Formats: sequence, C-alpha cells, structure tokens
Amino acid sequence: MSRAIKELMTQEYRDHFDGLEHCVVVNFGKVSAEGAAALRGELANREMRLRVIKNNLARRAFAEVGIEGLGDFFEGRLAVITGGSDAIEIAKTLKVVFKGDQIQLQAGVLEREVFGPDRVQLLATMLGRAELMSRILGIFLSPAQTIVSAANSPGARIASQIQVIAEGAGGSDD
Repeated sequence: MSRAIKELMTQEYRDHFDGLEHCVVVNFGKVSAEGAAALRGELANREMRLRVIKNNLARRAFAEVGIEGLGDFFEGRLAVITGGSDAIEIAKTLKVVFKGDQIQLQAGVLEREVFGPDRVQLLATMLGRAELMSRILGIFLSPAQTIVSAANSPGARIASQIQVIAEGAGGSDD
C-alpha cells in the first residue's frame, strides 16, 4: 500500500475516532463471512457499527486522538465496535450474539480509559447506565411510596367505614 493511501486511511481513522468516548476492539479471526454479516446486522439494529481496521494505522490514529495504550492490544484480525450508549452495552451485545470463542475481546475504551480483555469481559456482566439509573431511582422512590401507602391506608379505611355508616343511616329511612 502506498504511503499516500496509508496517510488517507490514518486521517480517516483519526476523524472517526476523534472524540470517541467508548468502543470495544475485537479479534474476529474465527468468524465466518456469514457470522460477520450477522454481527454487523445485529449491531446495526442496536445502533452500533463494526469497523475493520488496519492495526498499525489504527494504533497511530488512536495515539494521535489521545487514546494512549489501546494500540498495545492490537494483534490479529481486528475490528472496532462503536455506538450504543456505552462500552458496557457493546460488550453485552457481543456476549449475547457470540457465545463461545468465535470473537475475542481484545480491549475496550470507557470514558476514554483503556481496558484490557479481562476488564472488558467484566463490563459485559455489569449493569449499563440506564439500568443503574432506573435502580437508583427505584431505591430513591421506594421510601416515598411506603410513606404514601402508609398515609393513604388509614385514610382509606376511615373513608370506607364512614361510607358504610352513611349508607346504613340513609338506608333505614326508606
């Protein structure tokens, strides 16, 4: 490949990866063409994108956009997966789509911090941002719901007793 083409590809990588907050790098050397197409389709359904990379050029581009150390994990036939809400969502998607050893998680970036393969595996088991926020909200609202229930419960009983008494008093006049 000529030097000019390499420079153009590196520039394209820089443009694509500049400002990137999260991604997952995978080695998909064992994936068949049909499997790769299925993976791309599944990722597209979840608003994610798989981009096959040239290791040396991507290593240089990531270093130039300030994501140092990611290139240390570049070995084999690699792709960078971007999109989704965060790297946790990407790792979970890969875990669901590819069971077994067809895809190897090489590295990940979460909030511009580089993780090795072990920590990316761990990300796949963690709760995502939306799940965490809903749990926190549930914990926050739980005491309020208990207080409202307790306050309404005696009031509802008294109201039903008053209604029974009123119906009884009104019913004897007929």
